[in-house]
Amino acid sequence: LYTLVRVLNFGMSDEVKNKIETWTSRNGLKLRELLGESWFDDWFDAQIEVTSRNLLNGLISLKKVGEILKENAVILRQLAAVSKLCGFIIEAADYYQKCFRFDPYNPEDLDGYIALLLSLHRTKDAEAILWHLITHFKFSVQTYTALAYFCRYSFQTEEGFSYAKKGQGPANMPHFEGYLIAGILLAEGPKPKEAIPYLHKALCLNPRRFEVYETMTSVFLKLNRYEDAKETATDCIYRIGSTAATSTLHAKVIIHIEIIGNNRNHSSDRKSYREATCSLESALKMSPYYLPAIYTLVDLYITKSEYERAEAYLTSVLSVYKTHPELLKVMREVKWMMGKLDDYDQFMALVEDVRPSLNEATSFNAVQNALRSVSSSLEMEVGSLTEGDENNENLENLNEDAIQTVTPETVGMWPELRYLSLMNAPARNTRNRRQSVNSNRSPYNP
Repeated sequence: LYTLVRVLNFGMSDEVKNKIETWTSRNGLKLRELLGESWFDDWFDAQIEVTSRNLLNGLISLKKVGEILKENAVILRQLAAVSKLCGFIIEAADYYQKCFRFDPYNPEDLDGYIALLLSLHRTKDAEAILWHLITHFKFSVQTYTALAYFCRYSFQTEEGFSYAKKGQGPANMPHFEGYLIAGILLAEGPKPKEAIPYLHKALCLNPRRFEVYETMTSVFLKLNRYEDAKETATDCIYRIGSTAATSTLHAKVIIHIEIIGNNRNHSSDRKSYREATCSLESALKMSPYYLPAIYTLVDLYITKSEYERAEAYLTSVLSVYKTHPELLKVMREVKWMMGKLDDYDQFMALVEDVRPSLNEATSFNAVQNALRSVSSSLEMEVGSLTEGDENNENLENLNEDAIQTVTPETVGMWPELRYLSLMNAPARNTRNRRQSVNSNRSPYNP
């Protein structure tokens, strides 16, 4: 079985399953007897679809497994990861929430869960998970990385980068999220080029995480390396597949390079406009409420002075995200551009109404205290071992062509067979589980 799942990474079809059936039957065994339950066929089909970049089909098969193994944390984590890749952000958050409910004393993916909650402005939920990490997994890389995400959200870049470096783990067990958030923080700073080595390292650790390509593309656009940005967006589709996220990234590159650039030259490119619009519409057809696609489409309408279309579209979206502060701000600006001052005042009041949930209710006072207390205690108890400087000393020497060296054959190193046995039984909520310094080893995150 270990050979089977490894072979899948080379792009082979489900004919391999028949071959495995033959191998096992020669020894008087059957695949179902080895694994015990009928969920395996759907799970196996899901792995084939995911490794073949047919994520929507893989998600369908995974959901069938989830109906059988309702409380299984391994399945729930993969459901969350694939849902996020497909652009179903709210659904992914729900799967992470279920996983946390059934398996609260495993820190795996909790930092990614916090990042997802913060992107949805669900700060109180994110803070609750952060407190759980600080309480039970003070020395885990997930805790450091979660603190870095909170620092990013509260615009504390320097402190966030310090936590991100600690969240990268030891050299023999590097933590993907630590390198990712380090790259994101640097990409959003005044020297985005410094993010490239960290993003390349993250790419080598997990070539199927969309956020790496998204951040790398933004860096290249800031550096006016437009060809590199195009290649990265194209490579993202090749590695991950056609999803709402990858289609949106493709549209963003077109808008930035072609449309914005042409506007500066006082000309227009209708072909680029149509291409970007079609790409965004395709993304929203796959995931109607994928926020980055929504933002990008509205920005496109505003760029072309199509304020009525932007207003109508935002009205429909706000029926789902009723109190999302960023969407309310965009609608407020659209009303201003249309000269609807009464509506502008109304949305100004709505923005003020949701502000306490972001600044006053959480206000990050508790988080700030946690940052300080954890910082001091970790420095005393862990010291230089958690700095991870030895992991980063050669990062600057990484070749930028590394992005091209990741092949489909190297994608997704599959686990030991013990993960299959874990899948067949619900996770137990035990507090005696050994706290792991790095619990990001599950390969079920595509």
